[in-house]
Amino acid sequence: MTEFAEAGASLRSARLRLSAALWRRPWLKLGLLLAAPVLVFAVVYLGALVSLFVSAFWQIDSFTAAVIHKWTLDNFKTLWNDHTYWRITGRTIGLAAAVTVTDAVLAFPLAYFMARIAPPRWRALLFVAVLLPLWSSYLVRIYAWRTILAKNGALNWVLNGLGLPDAGLAYTNTAMWIVFSYVWLPFMVLPVYAALERIPDSYLEASQDLGAKGSRTLRSVILPLAIPGIVAGSIFTFSLTLGDFITPALVGGAGSSFIGNIVEDRRRGLELHRQHRRGEGRSAGYSLRRRIRDCAGRRDGHLPADRAAPRRLRGGLVAAPATSSMPLARDHAAPGGVLSRARISDTGTPCVLPRLGARAPETWQCHGGGH
Repeated sequence: MTEFAEAGASLRSARLRLSAALWRRPWLKLGLLLAAPVLVFAVVYLGALVSLFVSAFWQIDSFTAAVIHKWTLDNFKTLWNDHTYWRITGRTIGLAAAVTVTDAVLAFPLAYFMARIAPPRWRALLFVAVLLPLWSSYLVRIYAWRTILAKNGALNWVLNGLGLPDAGLAYTNTAMWIVFSYVWLPFMVLPVYAALERIPDSYLEASQDLGAKGSRTLRSVILPLAIPGIVAGSIFTFSLTLGDFITPALVGGAGSSFIGNIVEDRRRGLELHRQHRRGEGRSAGYSLRRRIRDCAGRRDGHLPADRAAPRRLRGGLVAAPATSSMPLARDHAAPGGVLSRARISDTGTPCVLPRLGARAPETWQCHGGGH
């Protein structure tokens, strides 16, 4: 029992010394708390950005689509000299800024009503109304707006019913502005609401006691205290709009490409190029095996009618029926390997056999074309 008591006392003493050291050094406590999150952030997020930046100095082989690890500034020269990228960048940043301003203007009065005026029951209903769109899929919301703004959509149907012409918003930059503003509005409302809710009532009462009108209270008290929430919501809406490529592809028109669309088109083009190259390799291998079967897999007199005439194959080979006479060929290289030298079969006709480990019957015919 004495040993257990001594061990407990020593453990308690060590814990008290550690607690006292952390209390005297607040920076050490903060560092220990943030060490793991900062490490993960540095490795995952910053590491990905650094890797992306380094890859900008490399090139891609236009034939094989392979990355060439050779340091060059050609990519940056292309971005600087090609004005198409300047227009796309300007369109992306301009529309992202417009969406951010629109969401801030729409979100502030709604958030103020929720935080300062609405009773608790109305506040709960408004919270549900703001968050409800986030429960549905992102693509569902975009397709819903695409249906509304289409030529035969709900918007033009209402306008035509009132005797007005079509709005003509389908597949335009204006349509993207409307859809982006709707999609990212909750990300602006919630931070602004959180900032307005924290404003003490005593500040507003003091402003009234000093004779300030409502507009002066709004400018001098409410807006400065709501700036952190507006900045947080602006970061959300601006960055999300800046990196989006789905909405421009589904709602925008021919001249509505964003930076994300260019990156996605480039990635898809390289992937299709690699698939095409792999498909060419499989096609070449299949074609070679088929031609080898034509040479070594058909018996005398059993060739189909469409293959009865001599056919020139890749690599200088000529497939012909057993009754034809062809000059003896030298060794020929083919995509699938080197074919062996022709030899005379039992019937007295030359037959070229591939070095693929399979021994063809002597009566199967394939003639090599002379050069």
